[in-house]
Formats: sequence, structure tokens, C-alpha cells
Amino acid sequence: MYNRGFLNKAYVYEMIQVHLDKSGSFKGVIPFPSTFNTVPYVVVIPRHISNAKITVSDVTVSSFCLTIENEGIIEVKEALPLPVEFSWLFNVTALTAGVQTSTLPLAGETATARIIARVKNFEYDIVNNRTEDGTYENYQVGDIFYLEGGEFSQRFQVRVSEVNNSGEITAIQIQSRGSYTQLPSVTFPVLLTPNTGVTGTGMGIRVRSLTYEVDSVEILNNGSGYVTIPTITVSPASGIELLVVFNESEGRVTGINVVERGSFSSNIPSVVFSDPPKQWAWATSKVNLDGDGFIEWHVPYGEKELLVGLTSGIYQRNISPVYYAFFIDRDKFYIREGSNLIQFSSVDARSSMNLKIQVRSNQVTYYVDDTLCYTSLVIPSLKSYSIFVSTHTENLVIDSFRYKLFHSLFNDSSMERVSSVGNQYLNYIYFAHEKL
Repeated sequence: MYNRGFLNKAYVYEMIQVHLDKSGSFKGVIPFPSTFNTVPYVVVIPRHISNAKITVSDVTVSSFCLTIENEGIIEVKEALPLPVEFSWLFNVTALTAGVQTSTLPLAGETATARIIARVKNFEYDIVNNRTEDGTYENYQVGDIFYLEGGEFSQRFQVRVSEVNNSGEITAIQIQSRGSYTQLPSVTFPVLLTPNTGVTGTGMGIRVRSLTYEVDSVEILNNGSGYVTIPTITVSPASGIELLVVFNESEGRVTGINVVERGSFSSNIPSVVFSDPPKQWAWATSKVNLDGDGFIEWHVPYGEKELLVGLTSGIYQRNISPVYYAFFIDRDKFYIREGSNLIQFSSVDARSSMNLKIQVRSNQVTYYVDDTLCYTSLVIPSLKSYSIFVSTHTENLVIDSFRYKLFHSLFNDSSMERVSSVGNQYLNYIYFAHEKL
């Protein structure tokens, strides 16, 4: 066995002798003199050959299978595809040959808010609460009565708007509808409480019923990380309609307009915003696709958001270029090249499938379950591409990720051809490329 440099690679080579059967064919397992650290590339060069098809297969770290078939052409077979290992992980776990996501974190904070309520309508009576001597006196226009209880920045208040010559209250009007974050807990009918400074006696304002409505909506947290306007849900709905004011560039809620104030009589309805989207997860391969070769992987059944393909350098979502990739957006299936999306409605994006991207002779082709799907019109501009995975789907496993490089090391047209080699011993030289 000899060591030599070949095409800037480290190689070993050795001569072997095989016995062809009477038809000029041979098949057998050839052990390496020593075990390699990784699966090598193997090429066999015959010193003398017939019109034979020569193939190398089943390459392992310790042996390979050599097959010589009469009446064919020379064929060099590269090593078996190797697993792709991923690093530079973001929200994703590396597998032996692929990646897996679990629960993805939110891209920001969920907005929060609360309804501020006020009195909408009330039913009341002006009641005579005379003392034993039957007198009532000293009520004046402007006297204030209020409703006790609740949490508020301002109470519900009424104002005496008219009294007669005897000092009796004859009419009232609303002074303040109130501003409540928690409604008063009362049992009807309930008497309003006179404000400090009311000197009248012997009368009261008795409330028989109250209904409330939305006064305003207070934003407690503007939220962050939103891409589109979040939805807002009022529970119970109570006829309330709200409109979210959204700052798209900042990804947050900046206001809430009240379209319909609704009506409720007990608890204040709650307000719930939809969450901002989950973060994406991504990873970059430890190896590159150098020159001609392919990458292939498997995706499981179900709706998913997934972008897998070729980039340059360490991938970062929305920053790194996407040269050639498959893009699955739930029930839609695309090929993406740069910002260009090509949809294939004939492909069921939810199905389990094997995907493959191949670069060969300055042409990129895409395969779905080993069937050609698309031939790119974009000529590869780089000599080496890194492999990336990016997904927005939780609990997704992308496995069986492999890559293979094509190496045209020898030109069979320069090999000497002879005939009548059946039932002979022939010497062959094999080259084994050890990746160092």
C-alpha cells in the first residue's frame, strides 16, 4: 500500500488481482489492508480491461464490493451518501442525521388590556324618608349622591337638579357615569349615599337596577413581536366591539378604539389578545456541499412550515441568502430560489415525503420521492454551499438527512481496452480516499 497526494486529497492505493470467470465477469468483497476512520471514496483502475462494466458498491470503512460485468461500459461509483450533522442550533435539537423541534417560544410578549366600565342606564325612585315629625328640608340644587363600592377612579354620581318650595327633591340628573375597574357589589334596591356637605334630611334616591357599558380600554402591556394585527376577544362578548390600533414596524399594540360599548350588569368582561407568533428554529450543517453532489432528507406527514436547502455561511433567518430550497407552508408546496417562490399545487404538502436537491454540471434539480420535480433556471454561482434547516413547526422531526459529493476523478477514455479476458487473472489498482 502506498500513500500519495491526489487532487489535493490524501489517498492510499494498492494493486489487487482478481480472477474473471469464463464470461469475463467477477464479483467479490475486497477488504482494505487497514480500517479507515471514515467511509472512503473508492475508484478501481484496471490495467487491462474488456468492454466491461466495472462498478464499486457497498463501501464501508473496511471493505468494498467490486463487480465486473462483461459487455458494458466502465462506471465509477462514488461512496454511499453520508449523514448530515447540524450545528449552530437555534430552538432546535440535533439528531444523528437531522433535527427536531419541541415547544417553540413566543417571538415576543402578549399584549394585555382591561375594560374600564361606566353606568349606561339606571332605574330609580325618589323616596320619602321623612322623620317621625314628617318633615324634610334643606335639599338644594347641586346636592350630590353616589353609589358605594367597587374599584374606581371616579364613582357613579347623581346631582339634584330641581327642588320645590318645600325643599323636596323633585328631579335628578347624572353627574358622573363613573369609571370602574371592578363593579360595585350591590343588592337592589339600593340607596345612594349623600355626599359630604348635603344638609337635607328626610328623602333618598333608591336605585332599582343598573346596567354598565364600556367607557374605555386601558392597555396594560403593548406586547411585542407581532407581525400582523393581533385579534382581540371580549368574554363574555356582551355586544362589545373593539378595534386594535397596531404599529407594524414596532410589532406592538398602540391603542384600542371602542366601536360598540355593549351592555352588562354584573362583572366587567375580560379582554384577551392573541399571542405573537412562535419563534422559528434553524440550524446549519457541519459540512458543505462542495461542487457537484446532492442533499436528501425526509419530512413526516402533517401540516408544517419548513424551509430547507442551500445557503452560504451560518444560516440566520431573514438575513442569510436562500439559493435553492424547498419551502412547505402548511398545505402549500414551493420551491424557493432567492425571493422567488414557485408553487406546485400537484404536490400534497401535508404528505410524508423524501426531498432531494442535486447540483451537477452547473445545473440544480429538485426531486420529490425520487421523481424530478423541477429543473432550476438559475446557474450555481458558488463552489460551495452550506446546508440549512429552518422551521416554524413544533414537535417536528426532519430525519434521514444525507449528502453525497460527486467526483469525476478519472477519464475512462484514456484506459487501454483489450478483448478475450474471460477466465484470466487481471491486475487492478484501487484508490481509496481517506478523509483526513
